[in-house]
Formats: sequence, C-alpha cells, structure tokens
Amino acid sequence: MCFDQNQIHYKELEKILKTCTKNNNGKEFSGFKKSKHKVHRIYWSKEEVHEDVEYTFKYKEKISFIKENSLSKTAVCIGYNPAMAEDEIDTTNKRLIDLLWDDYDGYILYNLYPQVSSDKNTCNLDLEENENFIPILSEVIKKEESDIILFWGRSVNVDIKIKLAIETRLRNNKVLKITTFENEFTHPGAHGGCVLKELKSGDKYILEQTTYRIVLNSNK
Repeated sequence: MCFDQNQIHYKELEKILKTCTKNNNGKEFSGFKKSKHKVHRIYWSKEEVHEDVEYTFKYKEKISFIKENSLSKTAVCIGYNPAMAEDEIDTTNKRLIDLLWDDYDGYILYNLYPQVSSDKNTCNLDLEENENFIPILSEVIKKEESDIILFWGRSVNVDIKIKLAIETRLRNNKVLKITTFENEFTHPGAHGGCVLKELKSGDKYILEQTTYRIVLNSNK
C-alpha cells in the first residue's frame, strides 16, 4: 500500500476535510478495460445550499494502487473540477491510474475548483467554496514534496494565484508534470493516449496553453 512517506499537513485543508463525509473508505475497484489494475479509493465530499440550489463539493480523493511491490512514491494530481461519478471510478481516474501505475503507488487528487459538475462550463467559479480553495491549493503546489501532475488541459479558467504558485514551484526545482497529447496540454478524460511531460523553471509551455483568470479586489 502507498502513502507511507511523510506527508505535509495543510491546516486549512484539514479543517475543510473534517467537515466532509468520508466516502468509499478504501473500497476496492478492479478490471479497468484493458488493464488488470486494482485500487482502493477514498474521497471527501459535502453538500451545501446557495440561493436554494444544492451543490456538491469534492475536496480530495486518495487512490491507492494494490501492487505486490511498493515504490514508496505517490503523486499529487490536480484537475479542473470533480466529475459527477461518485460511487465508481470515472474515466479520468481510470486513465490516470493506467498512466501512473508503473512509477507510483497511488495518488492524491485535488481540483482547482471542488464543485462537482459534469460540465466544466457550469462550474460556478464565484461560489465561496470554490474561491476559498484557491489559496489552499496554491500552498499545496508550492510546498508539496511529492511529484505534482497537472491535468486540467487547455481552455480553462485558472486563477492567477495558481499561476504564481506554479512559477514558485518551478523556481524551487520541485517536480511538476503535465498530461499531454501530441505536445498539447490535454485532459486525460478527453484522450486515452496522454503522456507525462516534466516542466522546468522558465518553461513557458503551460503559460502559453492556459487561460489565467485574474480576480480583482481579491484578498483571500
């Protein structure tokens, strides 16, 4: 099993997780199409109501690979927003599992915006829960010792704080990878042939392929 290595504890994130429901509790999943991979999965979520509309937020997932030999190495993956699939492994996670299987024991998954939605265009970026998660995730990107893999792809709205956190991580020579297909930053849910590309300090690759959203008068 993975996650034996020392993990950084993020206080604000831990506060949020304590208000969430812990789901699946390590339920085993297996038999992903062409692969024989088996994993355990846990995710943390909660429901909130805003202006009579009920929203679901999923803040964290932990996917542990069931392998004979441990590599003592985990990744932190960051997407755009969580998919609707709750009790099963969704397509994106299946492809991440296949992509990371040989090099890691599993991964922690966060999203830029924790609101669950089947369509990224319906994600309400101005919800308090979405806005408040940005500085928390920025801290993870800057400080996390595990390899970080970004997979949100092109044509999404990324807060400027995330851009600055990415630049800080690269300057500090911490591992940062992205999912690509034919040399474009690509969401693995959109294409099963993605590979990983490691970024280095001064690399403009992600800057040129990402839309950054500057939130005015934000002091969070």
